Amino acid sequence: MHADVAPPDAALQIRDAVERGRVGGNFRLRYPEGGALGCWLEALAPFYRRLGRYYGDSGIFVRRDVYERVSGFPDIPVMENMVFVRRMEGAGKTAYLPGPSEFIAPLGGAAPAQPRRTRPRPDPRYRFSDPAA
Repeated sequence: MHADVAPPDAALQIRDAVERGRVGGNFRLRYPEGGALGCWLEALAPFYRRLGRYYGDSGIFVRRDVYERVSGFPDIPVMENMVFVRRMEGAGKTAYLPGPSEFIAPLGGAAPAQPRRTRPRPDPRYRFSDPAA
């Protein structure tokens, strides 16, 4: 689970999936403040999911025995969750649960209050310069 995503109340959903023989899976993703792009991503996600393409932001879960069998997450700097998902998908049937996982503001409120395209632009009269130059 990524730090900018709120996890679903998922214990019962996961338990039911495991009881149905699923080796792991993920949750539907929501973008409550995502506007048109968020709506588009929510609509597109199920299609990518059918191709076995999902990432840590959708709340990946896996049975411990399967995690160990596929050697866990690889020690690579980026996209380790994609490699892991491919391995998990190869280990058996997975579940796409309703969740949902929801995108939230980054920790510490670091997200700008306005989208970049609507924030005021800096005044070009004020430029940074190197005093040593």
